[in-house]
Amino acid sequence: MKDQNKQPIGIICLGNDITENKKYFANIQQQEYMLSAIYQSTSEASTFVDKDLIIRYNNQVAKQITKQVFGKEAETGDNLLDYFLPEYQTEFREIFEKH
Repeated sequence: MKDQNKQPIGIICLGNDITENKKYFANIQQQEYMLSAIYQSTSEASTFVDKDLIIRYNNQVAKQITKQVFGKEAETGDNLLDYFLPEYQTEFREIFEKH
């Protein structure tokens, strides 16, 4: 705050208690860690995609399989169809869009 002569006469402090937010995000982080541990410990390939077929998560088994078949690991952000043989892409997309 300043007076008429623009000299400082005080300060204004605003704050928010972020304790609940920190607890909430710590809980989410713990759940993500546990879910990741489950998917990484399985012997089955697991891949999660969004509605646009963009990979949002895949476990190490899925990465190993795509590397063996396609020469590179499927990564988060890749399009799932890049890991389908061309002759199966259209059929898969049609089935996926129905569900």
